[in-house]
Amino acid sequence: MAVGSRGGGSPGAPVAAFLLFLLWPVAMVLAAWLWGSGPMASVLARIGMGGQIVSERVYVGLRRPHAEVVVLEEGATRPLRHVGNHSPSGFEWGYGGSGPADLARSLLADATGDDDLAGWMEQDFKWGVVARLPHDEWELPQADVLVWVERLLAEHPARR
Repeated sequence: MAVGSRGGGSPGAPVAAFLLFLLWPVAMVLAAWLWGSGPMASVLARIGMGGQIVSERVYVGLRRPHAEVVVLEEGATRPLRHVGNHSPSGFEWGYGGSGPADLARSLLADATGDDDLAGWMEQDFKWGVVARLPHDEWELPQADVLVWVERLLAEHPARR
């Protein structure tokens, strides 16, 4: 080990961390300018100066033995609010039926706070995300849902 080194890291790590610290605010301003307002703005609003997501919301699907979806946020757990009226038996995932349609709409409504937006995106999100979720259990960060929403909005600018 070289004299004066502490080991366990590369000599350039402190420099890289310092540069990231300096450039992060510039990146956030640029991102806010590019995305403006809308669902992506809520992601940017939750990101602090250190680049950490301040309040990460994560959706978790489990089978115990029936399908159950909970929302984890700031150390608390709550059931995902059921939005939609396709499935009388509740949420499902891993295929393209009525349970996955309700899950898609509920995830979108919770992530964006907009039930109407969730309504028109429901089928695309069901086939693009919910139908592909693993059968037994999964985790889906709210930030991933919002990135997906922003991509669909970019493809359909009239919907903004």
